[in-house]
Amino acid sequence: MTDPTADYVNYDAAIAGAVARAAQPGCNPELHDLIRAAQQMRAELDELNNLFELQWERSREASARWRAEDPEKRALTTPDLGELLKWLMAQADQAAAGKPA
Repeated sequence: MTDPTADYVNYDAAIAGAVARAAQPGCNPELHDLIRAAQQMRAELDELNNLFELQWERSREASARWRAEDPEKRALTTPDLGELLKWLMAQADQAAAGKPA
């Protein structure tokens, strides 16, 4: 998998350059608004990337637990996300009822 953050360095450099230009006398005041909007979008992008990475990792962990329940049958199978969630909820219900998972 390629590093999705590889272009961030270029993006950060471009924003830093825009901030420096915006500090120049006679700069278009709309540039400040555009810079702020770009910085907010970057923060939102970072938040969404972090959420995606967390969900991806949790899905992989859950799939591994699902496969471990029946390794011969499920070794080369990827569960449907909806079915995986149903299975996880059933596991949680069994644990709450004091039954072994």
